[in-house]
Amino acid sequence: MIGSILFNGNVIREQDFIYQFADRISQSNHIDPIVRDSKKVLLITAAWRDNEFNEQHVKDALAEVGIKSQYRGGFDANIQNLCVYHKWLQYYKHNPFACDVYTQAINTLLKIKRFYQERNSELVHLLQRHTIMLRKEFPNLSLERILSSGNQSISSLENTQELFANYACREVQKTLDYLIGGDELQAQMSQNIQEFAKGKSGVFADHVYQQTRRELVEKILSSNSIFIFGGDISTLYHSLRFWELQDALKEALLRGTNFYTVSAGSMVLGQKIIVYDDFQELRGQKPRHFEFFDNGFGLVKKMTLFPHCKDRIQTDDPDNLAYLAHRFQGKVCVGLNEDSFLLLDSHTHNNQLYPRYTSVGKKDGVYVFDPSGQKICLDYGEELPVPGTFCWHQQQNRPPLSQEVYSGQTLWNEDNKNI
Repeated sequence: MIGSILFNGNVIREQDFIYQFADRISQSNHIDPIVRDSKKVLLITAAWRDNEFNEQHVKDALAEVGIKSQYRGGFDANIQNLCVYHKWLQYYKHNPFACDVYTQAINTLLKIKRFYQERNSELVHLLQRHTIMLRKEFPNLSLERILSSGNQSISSLENTQELFANYACREVQKTLDYLIGGDELQAQMSQNIQEFAKGKSGVFADHVYQQTRRELVEKILSSNSIFIFGGDISTLYHSLRFWELQDALKEALLRGTNFYTVSAGSMVLGQKIIVYDDFQELRGQKPRHFEFFDNGFGLVKKMTLFPHCKDRIQTDDPDNLAYLAHRFQGKVCVGLNEDSFLLLDSHTHNNQLYPRYTSVGKKDGVYVFDPSGQKICLDYGEELPVPGTFCWHQQQNRPPLSQEVYSGQTLWNEDNKNI
């Protein structure tokens, strides 16, 4: 990896993101000398939907930090908007048949998601109720212990209370397994529906689709900096997926492009996209639950991101943290707030290239938790020992990580070797 990704949770003003990291934005490691010299910027604002082109305030901020617009033929050639959402809408006008196929496919996917959301909500409530019942009998039993306890043989149990605990823990684990299975099925159904729509619509055989896609890919690969802003995750995700741009984003990173992402823009680059239940109000329910949205583009695979951390996660509740990490199978879970910034870049040690994850927010840290339910806050300049990083490898030569203390608190254990 030559480029970098700067993740943010939910910065309020896009300009502040630019001002705060002006020095970084003006730098370049891109392999193309023309891109390095121009500092070309690409904006991905599809999550703003109808406001996709309302980016002038971002251009003004970039100009203030030295990234100037360069107009050629009436178009800005140096600060461009990928405009994937409006390109998507325009293509539908060109190809009404494809529009009908994709509209039906997305409507079907929404129906599936509603089934999934109903199931998700009921199972989450069941897991909560059963956990409460179990902890009335065993007040000191944490959710992490409930979810990770092994299945003991009946002959090894000493009394009926232990028999009840063994049974109840297994039931809670089964409920969690049903939740995880529903997430996996949701991802598979989404993939099947998208492949069906692409095949039936014939878009890959359409020269207009192919030409538009080539133009979008070229914009991505010729950019020194790519900003992916937050907003509506569904619009952002499906716009990028319609044009099959995930591989172009990965290649851009390898070419030296630096990414700056906010909220939804951060989530789409991960392995899994975890969101809140957006339909809870339609069902008259007040509690909001986390749910699986879809598989992300996989530029980052060894951690699970949770933007809007302080608004959505009860970070002082170890049981809540343990549930999220077990549920979404994230052994390294990262919570980001408005002033939290996590930089993924790379560095060389003894001629070997390592990825590096560093907290770079000066006003707030990066919140990290795992299936144990324990949490740490990484302050400015502290590195996150994600598997594969140099600091993680350093820890492997120390005592077992279950005994290791990092920033004053125990976090990673021996099992993380296999991530």
